[in-house]
Amino acid sequence: MFGFFKKKELSKASEDKPHEEDAKFYQAVINKFVTMIDEYAESDANIPAFRDRWRFSLANIEAWRQSETLERMSCLITATDVQGEFGEFSEWAHGFGDTTEAAFNTGFSNWITTDLPVLIDVIQGKAVLSQEVSFQNKSTEQTVRGILGPMQLWSFGETEPNFCCNVCIFSQALKANDGALMSQPTPYLIKAVVARNADNTTTCDFRINGEQDEGIASTLSEWAKTWEGQGFSMRKQSLLFV
Repeated sequence: MFGFFKKKELSKASEDKPHEEDAKFYQAVINKFVTMIDEYAESDANIPAFRDRWRFSLANIEAWRQSETLERMSCLITATDVQGEFGEFSEWAHGFGDTTEAAFNTGFSNWITTDLPVLIDVIQGKAVLSQEVSFQNKSTEQTVRGILGPMQLWSFGETEPNFCCNVCIFSQALKANDGALMSQPTPYLIKAVVARNADNTTTCDFRINGEQDEGIASTLSEWAKTWEGQGFSMRKQSLLFV
């Protein structure tokens, strides 16, 4: 199935019909994504069914060789609710590896463990893979359901990543703008990546429906400076509010 993962460079998809070689490459990528989704759905009997509710599509597939030993990928994954209750949610998958196939494996695995759980839990009466919070929207006075996805932790140079609960990033974001986030029109999807680099500089990507919020990102970058330990450390999470 994955034998066509030999292509080393691929420009972003355009309106032009792809060459036969590119078409086979795209199909190999789609096959890999579908296989990994199916394997995840079948891996645990406690995972609620979601394939009959969400339709997934891939766009802007790109793969390139960064060095002789490292290849990278990026791909925009869009989930569409077939019942029309939530509309569409889109998020980028990024990955790397020593081969093109390994890069897509990493990218799709990260998306499945970080982004997919909130899509699964939002269609359930109660979150089973994430942590759930509720609050009243300050503008509409409607009750908002927040699905705080699994916190992904990475650390190098330490024995293990410092603990961070699923509410940590959400709490810091509320502090950043005095709770204005609680007035945000729903539904909205947040993707947050906060990192402390090896040289102790910090960075943050905090996007609400794909748009970077520089104010919250700046506050979270300052928060990363307070983390214990030394060396690279990163916290990554998806949060869905409906």
